Amino acid sequence: MSREADVAVVGLGSIGSSALWQLASRGVSAIGLDQFEPGHDRGEAHGETRIIRSCYAEGPLYVPLLKAAFPLWRELEQETGKHLLNANGALFIGWPDSGYLKQVKHTAENYGLPYEVLPAGEVLRRYPQHRLEPDQVAFLDPQAGLIHPEVAVRAATARAAQLGAQVVTEARVEWIEEQGDGVEIRTASGRYRAGQVIVAAGAWTAKLLPQLNLPLWIERQVMVWFRARRPGDFAPERFPVFIRDRGGDQTWYGFPSWYGFPSVDGATVKVAVHHEGPTADPDTLDRQIHTQDLEPLQALVRSSLPGLDPAPLRGQVCMYSNTPDGHFVVGRPSGTSRLILLGPMAGHGFKFATIIGKIGADLATGGSTALSIEGFDPNRFKPAD
Repeated sequence: MSREADVAVVGLGSIGSSALWQLASRGVSAIGLDQFEPGHDRGEAHGETRIIRSCYAEGPLYVPLLKAAFPLWRELEQETGKHLLNANGALFIGWPDSGYLKQVKHTAENYGLPYEVLPAGEVLRRYPQHRLEPDQVAFLDPQAGLIHPEVAVRAATARAAQLGAQVVTEARVEWIEEQGDGVEIRTASGRYRAGQVIVAAGAWTAKLLPQLNLPLWIERQVMVWFRARRPGDFAPERFPVFIRDRGGDQTWYGFPSWYGFPSVDGATVKVAVHHEGPTADPDTLDRQIHTQDLEPLQALVRSSLPGLDPAPLRGQVCMYSNTPDGHFVVGRPSGTSRLILLGPMAGHGFKFATIIGKIGADLATGGSTALSIEGFDPNRFKPAD
């Protein structure tokens, strides 16, 4: 079989579309394959808005990646003429001694990132949309904001095609095998061959590569939109992205929290709970919205965002692809020489899509990357000999 490309990218969601764009930008012969159309709502890269932050509580290993990701998002905007990133800031609301606020402040101070800590009274003066308990505070990350995921995925994929990449959609990859000097990729409709393969399959990674025995599991997540009584109060210039601590103990994935966005349609505000969803299968995911999905968010809206009508207007289901330690999976699995994993991203990866895509292109074309990814090594899950 003749080789279709030097590098194949399996999965054209947030990470894969960025990897394909980066490869095509370098003049690399590349082909991208996806079982759906770019910007679809079947995986993890949809929902109209996603958070991007500069002050990161999930660990210091992420900050250099974020610093590199921001300019790449702007570069993609410039190349495509699409508005993708709105840096309208982010509020992290909780208690001064809570783990989340401690961690995010520690990150900001260690990396010299701008921030403010606002007492409850000052929060209510600047952002009267919120209701806080008297002993709560807010951490303001002025460089944070939101990204439009569907627009971003379509923009990166279209730009890659414009630069010469092949894009094959409605082609579910069923099998990947290294063979001599290449990799064979089989779909329901045909076979492809490439020198290297980048797998950015998200929730389908474990199904596609069961031989790697990655300890991943999929979590069903629900996003809900509520009507703003005075939409202007929730415009991006007046209402930053927010993450609110729900209290309670830290779990394996971080801190119990819920989050939300300013109105991007001039009428509604999206909110969601971070984690706490049931385990799911990406091919049989329950995409219906149920009463039990809505009730926790309605209660949070009633108590904390009185400017929203607590009767939900609509909802949407997505997924998190989780890892045991809550960190990304990026790099070459042991025993492979032509396979690169970009993800899963443990439920917090969208903001990193541009830089992870660049790292994938680095690994595929040069065998290494200048950025530190040791903490994301796919082989960290293997038992010690």
